[in-house]
Amino acid sequence: MRLLLRTFVLGGLFVAMSGCQELSVTAQESQHDSSPTEQPLALSQNEASQFSPLSDPENRGGWVLVNAMSDEFNQDQLDTRKWWVEGTGGTYKKWSGRQPAQYNPDNVRVEEGRLKIGARWTPDFEFLDDPDKDGQNYENMTTGCVINFNKFRYGYLETKAKPGLASVTGAFWMTGGGRELDIFELMGAPKNKDKQHIRKRWRSNIINWEGKRKPVFREYFEIPWEVGEDFHVYGCQWTPEGIEWWGDGKLIHEVSKEEMGEDWVLDADMILWIDSEPFHWQGLPVESDLPVDFELEYVRVWQKSEHIKNEANKAAATAK
Repeated sequence: MRLLLRTFVLGGLFVAMSGCQELSVTAQESQHDSSPTEQPLALSQNEASQFSPLSDPENRGGWVLVNAMSDEFNQDQLDTRKWWVEGTGGTYKKWSGRQPAQYNPDNVRVEEGRLKIGARWTPDFEFLDDPDKDGQNYENMTTGCVINFNKFRYGYLETKAKPGLASVTGAFWMTGGGRELDIFELMGAPKNKDKQHIRKRWRSNIINWEGKRKPVFREYFEIPWEVGEDFHVYGCQWTPEGIEWWGDGKLIHEVSKEEMGEDWVLDADMILWIDSEPFHWQGLPVESDLPVDFELEYVRVWQKSEHIKNEANKAAATAK
C-alpha cells in the first residue's frame, strides 16, 4: 500500500522530509525485567484535573492523567519508584547506550524543577568493552537514560523539553513487543557543517525489530524554532487507529494504521524511555563541546479509561 503522509503547517514553515541513516539500537525488549510501580504517588482528582493535554486544553477527549507514568520533577531527586536509571549499581537492564557514549547514572539528576540528562566528557570512566557493528567502542564520553517501570498501550504523551547545544540528542521514545516508536530525537547543535539544518528539525521513527528489523516510518518535520534554544512542548497521541505528533499545542503530522498497512506495528504494550545519544552521522562532539544537558520540565501521560489496564496505573489515575 502506498504510504500517504500528511504534514500540517505551523507558522507557515512545516514540511515533511524522509531519509536518514538507519538506527542501530541493539537492545532487545524481552531483556527488560520491568514491573509496575508498587506504590505510585497518586495525585488527587483535583490535582490531576489541573493538567490537560496542550493538544486538548479543555479535555474534551476525557483524558485521564496516569500518575505512575507522569512526573513534574518537583522533588529533590528522581522518583525511583517510577523510573529506572540505566547503569545504576553497574546494571544495564536494557541498553548501555549508543557508542561511543555509554550511559552513566551520575549524569541523571533532578535540579531546578527539571530532569536533566547530561552528556559529559569523561575519558577516565570505566567503559564497557562492547563495540558496535562498525567496530566503534565506548570511549571518552558518557550520557544518561531513564526508563519508566510501567507498561501501557495507547494514550497521549507530552513533555516540555530542550536538548543541549551540542551534537548529542534529546530523545523521548518507547519500546515493547519488538516495536519502537521514537516520538522525537532532537539535536541542538550538530557537529557536521552540512547538518546545521537539523537544529530546526524534529525526527521521528517507527521501527519493527522483530519483522523487517528496520524503520517502517521515518520522517523529519521542519519546525519554526531551533530545538536547543528554548523549551517547547512536544506531544504524541497513540491510538489503535494511528499516531499524531503535536508541537506547542498544534498538530504537526499524522499517519494512520490504514495508511501504513502491513507496516503498522504499534499494537503492543510499551515502556517509555528518555535518553541522550550521539549520532556519528551528524558528527561527534569533542571535549570543548561538553558538558551539556537535555532538560525536561515535566513528563505527562494520559490514557482513555478503556485503555488503563495496568493496575498500578489505574490506581494512580483514579485516586481520590
